[in-house]
Amino acid sequence: MNQELQRPADQKGSLTFAARQTFVRPMQRVITAMINDYHQAVADKDTSAQARLRKAILAKLDEFDATGGDGHQYPDWIRPVMRANAHGAFGELEKAVEYELEGARHAQIDMHKAISANNLSDHYRRLGRMQDAVREAERAFELWPENDGIIVNLALALYKAGRREDAGRIIDRLSRISDLNDPRNILAAHLRFEQEMNEMRDLPEVRALLERVENARRAGNDA
Repeated sequence: MNQELQRPADQKGSLTFAARQTFVRPMQRVITAMINDYHQAVADKDTSAQARLRKAILAKLDEFDATGGDGHQYPDWIRPVMRANAHGAFGELEKAVEYELEGARHAQIDMHKAISANNLSDHYRRLGRMQDAVREAERAFELWPENDGIIVNLALALYKAGRREDAGRIIDRLSRISDLNDPRNILAAHLRFEQEMNEMRDLPEVRALLERVENARRAGNDA
């Protein structure tokens, strides 16, 4: 199961994933909720709330560190990754990259290696480092090719790097790995990554995907 930070349209945060909810520690959930609140404060242009939440998030991250990642099985990976998520939300992308690279060095299983590579790709793309973004997105895809968030992130990295045809092929893959007999799957994928899809709306593969989404909605309304 993917877990994505909720992001307002005017400040995009990095993606963070958990393959199973059992991997997510209670303190992770609290920190993620606080980061979501920070995004909402940015959307609301509430600078006082942003300052308050930033202080609270950093304090909670200190507590997370002090408890060994709240008992996480891989504390040396999750601790810097959570800090990277926070600094990405704050718009401090160089710090986010620094922490994510630290986490990547400690990643022991392919799932974690894929998550860190995917997050790095997102940070690099926001920094305008497109070659780095594509490299990390491709690495994440090699490690976890069936993950829809990684597929969308790779497509967006390729698209932003000017490789439109390659991006289209990746979006087509997202359509093909979904159960064609269950349009809710492709609908769910679109809804989770609506902002990214809309950024690539001029691609025929994305338009075809959006048409499937609309057809799924109509079918659901008619049911």
